[in-house]
Amino acid sequence: MRKGIAISASGAAALAVLATAFPAVAASAPRPVPGPGGVTIEIANMSGSGCRPGTAEAVLSADRETFTIAYSGFTARVGGASAPTDARKVCQISLKVNVPPRFTYAISEVQYRLGADLQPGAKAAQRSGHHLQGGPPATITTVNLAGPQNDDFQVVVRTPVERLVWKPCDLERDLGVNTELRADLGTSDPSKVSSISMNADGGNRTRYHFAWKQCA
Repeated sequence: MRKGIAISASGAAALAVLATAFPAVAASAPRPVPGPGGVTIEIANMSGSGCRPGTAEAVLSADRETFTIAYSGFTARVGGASAPTDARKVCQISLKVNVPPRFTYAISEVQYRLGADLQPGAKAAQRSGHHLQGGPPATITTVNLAGPQNDDFQVVVRTPVERLVWKPCDLERDLGVNTELRADLGTSDPSKVSSISMNADGGNRTRYHFAWKQCA
């Protein structure tokens, strides 16, 4: 069963889930509109121990209202035969979101899905955020989990309308997505494996929701 955790990107929430927001970039009073035709998205670059080339893909929804990122091989683990470098995995992805002229977008909501299999005494964490190239620093969300745990989780981060960060109209700006997974033995039995994962083969995809506006 997948457990849900809903939080706002403007503050902190319970269940050891924290969010920190940064000031939004002002837009020139465009009006909200549905996702326009002609939108495309592609991964321009990705790097990090959690996403070797070819182990992540971005897929745009048919209505242009959302896109998902699916990872493979993105797992942090400790215990058993795990190597020390397995305890922390990171992934940085740069996305090109191509939009028609006179339109702009912001990310209004993100749904993170992850799985955790933690022994008693073990701990794990996920840190994630996104930002527009040349804009404010990334909004960071941290999810802390403690064992025993063997479940899937969905973390929903919603940004209030007044804090949305809009891509500047008629300027090209890549969208950066940064994710980190950590596993910690804590007081658990070191002979037993504990892990945290965002792999798509477990049904875990990260979904980003667009807010669209028409430029003046």
